[in-house]
Amino acid sequence: MGKYHIGLFIFVAFLAVLDGVATFYGTYLILGSSTMSTLFSAVFALIIGAILISTVQIFKHWKKDFLTKLTVVVWFLAFAYDFYTSYVGNSRLLGYANDEKTLLIVTITFLITASTIVISYMINANNE
Repeated sequence: MGKYHIGLFIFVAFLAVLDGVATFYGTYLILGSSTMSTLFSAVFALIIGAILISTVQIFKHWKKDFLTKLTVVVWFLAFAYDFYTSYVGNSRLLGYANDEKTLLIVTITFLITASTIVISYMINANNE
């Protein structure tokens, strides 16, 4: 695994999968329970995951031209979408947020959302 211990990589990858599941579930809760919303939820979760896994490559080249600058805007939208839908999914899974749970749910949501970005960094660091 190069710079990183394989166990750490597997743990972060597991968190990234949880992020995808939370994004899917949050999107599903927002859109409803139809067949099309289930399909869209799965597609959105995969697209968001792919964008966030590409974080290092996106920011490495963001100053080159208009298209790469537009990609950074898309990345920020993807991150916001991921965080929000993961929050919705996590809050339903852990019980709706109240004063005691809000900090916990926000922290868990941030950690699993960030894990996909960390995977991007770990993959890129091993390729250099």
